[in-house]
Amino acid sequence: MQPDPNQPTQPVTPPEFTPATPPVQPENSFAQPAPTQPVQPIAGPAAPAFNPNDPTPSPSKGPNMKIVIVIIAVVLFLLGAAGMLAYYILSGDKKDDSTTQTTTTGESKDVVDRTDGKLDLTSTIDGNESIKTQDIKAGLNQQVNISNGLSFMITKVERNYTGITDPKAKVYEGQEVVRVSLTVGSRNSSNSVTKLSTSDFEVFAGQKEASLRVSDEWMTADTLDSRVSFKEAGEQVTGSYIFIVDKDAEMSFVYTANYKNYKTEEKVAIKAIVNL
Repeated sequence: MQPDPNQPTQPVTPPEFTPATPPVQPENSFAQPAPTQPVQPIAGPAAPAFNPNDPTPSPSKGPNMKIVIVIIAVVLFLLGAAGMLAYYILSGDKKDDSTTQTTTTGESKDVVDRTDGKLDLTSTIDGNESIKTQDIKAGLNQQVNISNGLSFMITKVERNYTGITDPKAKVYEGQEVVRVSLTVGSRNSSNSVTKLSTSDFEVFAGQKEASLRVSDEWMTADTLDSRVSFKEAGEQVTGSYIFIVDKDAEMSFVYTANYKNYKTEEKVAIKAIVNL
């Protein structure tokens, strides 16, 4: 049957859209969700295999060995520097005192400061056994201890001395009279005699030897004999000598003695200089 063309047609209604709904699993269902593909980590460059025959050092050990070598080198350098420093310090402080025995303290030493004009003779020695080479430098009011047991000290120097009144005592132009006062004693505990003789010392004025005056016209009340002797330790005397020197010349008192060690055949020279 053909439709009537004059009959109005009804619009066609499209079918209703129903969204797809995933099936709901019951709460007590043991069904497991479908496994998902795990995420693979991004792979880095493969580590090179260890080859024992490879001469290239391991990067992890090379820097450490260099540090150890540097540290050892620094330690050795510091030890060497410290050794050289110690050597120079010790060698600079070390002195050869095999012939020089000059000191400034202690009654048993070669030179002792004194302030009362008297000698300290309490440290006795055996003058026969104690002989040694000496080269002594001393000044006024310093006790000089000779290794043979003799001790002496210059206590006073009077320039242009006017205490000589004898008319026979003449002084020429350009010269002056000098009075030198000294104390002499003994520390020698042996039985031998300890002495100071005028032949044992010289007094210099500049480069010239001063003239010692021992004749009667030059005598003073405390003039010492030309030979002062001591038989026992502890004895001491005080006196003076008169000299004629060039005016204003610098003066020095020089004591010398020479011995010989008969056991070793060694010569022993003693010298003591006192600047006046």
